Amino acid sequence: MTPAATTRTSTTPAAAIGRLRENTRDGDYAYYRDIAHFMASQPFEEPSPARWIEGERQARQQWRELVTARRTYLRNPG
Repeated sequence: MTPAATTRTSTTPAAAIGRLRENTRDGDYAYYRDIAHFMASQPFEEPSPARWIEGERQARQQWRELVTARRTYLRNPG
């Protein structure tokens, strides 16, 4: 599997999450899929096996804030 960034093709959040779901089916690194959902502000299709120290809601909020801050910075770098 070649990352989209190296092939310069775009991918949708849903497509990326789908690939992550396949690659984390055994439960290892399931938090990657969660982070992708959080960053895309999308709900889970199925319960996640990942457990967050501060809870899913807090983790989701922190990742969304990170994405929002980064987008704001990229629009207004100065």
